[in-house]
Amino acid sequence: MGKKVLIAYATNRGNAKAVAEKLGAKIPGSQVVNIAETEADALKEYDYLILGTSSIGRGEMLKPWKDKIEDVAALDFSGKTVALFGLGNQAYHADTFAEGVSHIYDALKGKVTIEGATSTDGYKYDTSKSVVDNKFVGLILDQDAEADKADVRIDAWLKTLSI
Repeated sequence: MGKKVLIAYATNRGNAKAVAEKLGAKIPGSQVVNIAETEADALKEYDYLILGTSSIGRGEMLKPWKDKIEDVAALDFSGKTVALFGLGNQAYHADTFAEGVSHIYDALKGKVTIEGATSTDGYKYDTSKSVVDNKFVGLILDQDAEADKADVRIDAWLKTLSI
C-alpha cells in the first residue's frame, strides 16, 4: 500500500489552489484541501504532507497558514515526510520572492523530514528567505510571469519526492 498523501494549500487569487489541484491530479489517491477549511489535527492521518502557500505583501504567508501554523508545528510528525511548495512574483517582489513558504519551513524544520528542495537556477530575483543552502526549500513557481514553466518544474520536482 502506498503512502497516504495530503496536499494542503492557502491561496489568495487561486494560483496555489490550481497548483495544488495539479499536484493532486499527478499523485493518485492524494487528497487536496484548503488549509482554511481544515483542522490541523486532520493532517495527522496522512503519511506524506505537501504544504503550500502563495506569498503576499513583503513575503508573508497567507492568513489561513498564520492561523494554523502553530497547531500544525505542534503535531507529532513521527514517520511522516513533508514537501513544500510556494508561489511568488519575481518581478514585483524580487527582494522577498516566494517567502511565504519560508514561514512554513521555519515552523517545521527539525520536527519532520522535509524533502524536495529545488535549484534556484532559471529564476530572476534578488533575495528570498525560501533559499536555504543555495536551494529553494521546495517547489517554487511564479504563476504570474512564468506559468509556462510550471508543468516542467512540477514534473521534475515530483520525481525527487519519496511518495
